[in-house]
Amino acid sequence: MSPQLAYYYRNKEQRIAYHKLYVKKNGMKMKAYYRLRYRNNRDKIRAQRKARYVKNIEKHRAYDRARYTNRKPPDPITKRAYARAHYGRNKDKCKAAQKAWTKDNPEWMRAYYAKKRARKHKAPGQFTPADLHAQLIEQNGRCYWCCIYMKKPTIDHVIPLSRGGSNFPDNIVLACLSCNCSKHNKLPLDWVCLLIAG
Repeated sequence: MSPQLAYYYRNKEQRIAYHKLYVKKNGMKMKAYYRLRYRNNRDKIRAQRKARYVKNIEKHRAYDRARYTNRKPPDPITKRAYARAHYGRNKDKCKAAQKAWTKDNPEWMRAYYAKKRARKHKAPGQFTPADLHAQLIEQNGRCYWCCIYMKKPTIDHVIPLSRGGSNFPDNIVLACLSCNCSKHNKLPLDWVCLLIAG
């Protein structure tokens, strides 16, 4: 072992203590430097990190497993308080991001509102945008009730939630706005009888 390496290992605790003290004094300056460095060399740093991860993938996986096993469950009160504080500090930014996400993910929003209504009626089950997409393919893009092509399909529960229907995919169909509004919370047979009578 060279004298330089011997000196390096002999004074390890001293170096660690010095590094901690330096970080404590210059923490903000270091953060700003690393943030700027990452911004200027983003692709290069990402490629290096990816290569390092692939090279030591088993080590990383073992570390992640151990970390996941020993993790503490998050405190919901602290998490909620942090989220509220963050929203209070960045209200405009959060609103803009939420608006953009809502615009880009209409299927998720439909599923979310259906889940919300189901929770209100204490109905079991939920579905995903993938279920809606599968249903649209099964219906060939046509309304389930009147068979016209739909530009903007709406979600209809065959047995309405207010009549004890579930929110599972097998109770979900896609209907045009006209049929969905006309059917409202009626059972299919009652609705057809009303249409024939009127």
